[in-house]
Amino acid sequence: MRIEWHPDAVADLARLGTADQRPIKAALDDLLAAPDARQRLVPYSGDLKGHWKLRVGDCRLVCRVEDRNGQRVLVIYLAHRSRAYDNRSLRTILRRSED
Repeated sequence: MRIEWHPDAVADLARLGTADQRPIKAALDDLLAAPDARQRLVPYSGDLKGHWKLRVGDCRLVCRVEDRNGQRVLVIYLAHRSRAYDNRSLRTILRRSED
């Protein structure tokens, strides 16, 4: 399996402190160990249909599964749960998905 990052999602991660980055790294390592990423990710519905989320503490990683076999995951957006679902974040996620 391969996990890739949208360049702006890397910036989102860099804005977090190391205390928040450690559990995200551990969750991504756990995701890499799964035979299919969709076993560990939760699908969105509605406006974000086709996107998947990974919950890590109070952070949410919004991803797309880019491979039919669930072997390639693109992290598009990372935010605290309090703002991960507001209208501004929704527009950001959809814009990054088009890149």
